[in-house]
Amino acid sequence: MPAPPEEDQSTMKKSAFLRWVQSKTPGISEDATFDGIDSPPEKVPEKATEEKETAKEKEERLKKEKKKAKKKAEKKAKKKAKKKAKKKEKKRKKELKRILEQSIEVGDEIVSETLAKLLAHQGHTERAIKMYRQLSLLFPKKSSYFAEIIQELEEK
Repeated sequence: MPAPPEEDQSTMKKSAFLRWVQSKTPGISEDATFDGIDSPPEKVPEKATEEKETAKEKEERLKKEKKKAKKKAEKKAKKKAKKKAKKKEKKRKKELKRILEQSIEVGDEIVSETLAKLLAHQGHTERAIKMYRQLSLLFPKKSSYFAEIIQELEEK
């Protein structure tokens, strides 16, 4: 059998090579040819695309983490502001309560028969008795009158 021409041998080598490339590289179709090219086109390695996607994903993840951290910081700041406002409001209420109690208190400096009657009528007998005793010292002429009222209050 005569030796095949050189052209036929190179075509056979190319077709054998093509079959081998097709078997090893899943993305190349059977009718693909590599005329004038010594090697098949390089397929982009999957790792490179995965790395690109990973970089994209990493960038997105970092953006999400940044947003999440920002929201967390804002939430913490709001919580701190609420706590501060609550504390301030509590302090203000405490001061108002103190002022209110002071304004309601009847000091020892105010002494009158009308106020003593009012205290007795409201059920503050101890304070009314104390006030009538002060009145009897201030007005000695009425001391017998105040003594009777004091006696009535002590019996109740």
